[in-house]
Amino acid sequence: MKAILVSACFILLLSLSSHAQVASGDARLDARLKTYLEYNRDLNFERVMDYIHPSIFKIAPRADLVKLFSALFNDQALRAGFDSLQLTTISAPFKSGAATYRFVSYYNVITLAFRDSSVYENPAFESTVLQGLQKSFDTKTVRYDKATGKFYISGTDSMLAILDPGKPWFFLGFQKKQPELTRRLFPQAVIAHFKLL
Repeated sequence: MKAILVSACFILLLSLSSHAQVASGDARLDARLKTYLEYNRDLNFERVMDYIHPSIFKIAPRADLVKLFSALFNDQALRAGFDSLQLTTISAPFKSGAATYRFVSYYNVITLAFRDSSVYENPAFESTVLQGLQKSFDTKTVRYDKATGKFYISGTDSMLAILDPGKPWFFLGFQKKQPELTRRLFPQAVIAHFKLL
C-alpha cells in the first residue's frame, strides 16, 4: 500500500508543477488550471485534491494523499518547493468514450534544501545526495548550488487534463516508468494516442 501511495503521490506531484502561461483555447480549462496552480503554490492540498481526477482515489484514498503531501512539504529535515514553473504545450482535444483529454507539457524546477545546516559539513554529503537524486529523477537534470545550499531538479513533465461529461476539467499526471499505474488510470485508446507508454 505504501508503494502505491508513493507512486500516486509522485504522479500528483508531477501534476502540481505546471504554470499556466500557454492558453489552451478553452476558457474553462484555462481558468480551472489557473486556480489549480494557485492552490498548489499555496500548498493547500485539500483544495488541490478537488482538481485531481477522481480515478486516482480508487487507487489511493484522498485523505491518505492529503496526509502524504502534507508530510512531504512539512518535513522536519527537508524543505521542498517549486521554482521556474512554465507550461509549454497543450494538445488538441482527443475524445475517448464520453471523455475529452488534453496532453499538457510543462517545464519545472523543484528545489530541495536540508533544514539542519550541519549536514552540509559532511564532505560526502553533496555527492551522496546528488547520486540519490539522479537515481530517483533519472530523466531530469540534478544539480547542487553551494551558495544557496539547494539541490535543483529540472526537466519537462506531462499530465493529462480530463473532461468528463457534466464535470469540470480535472488533472492527472503519469510516469512512463510506472506502466501498470498508467494502465489503471487511463483508457488504452488514450495511452496509445498520446504515447503515454
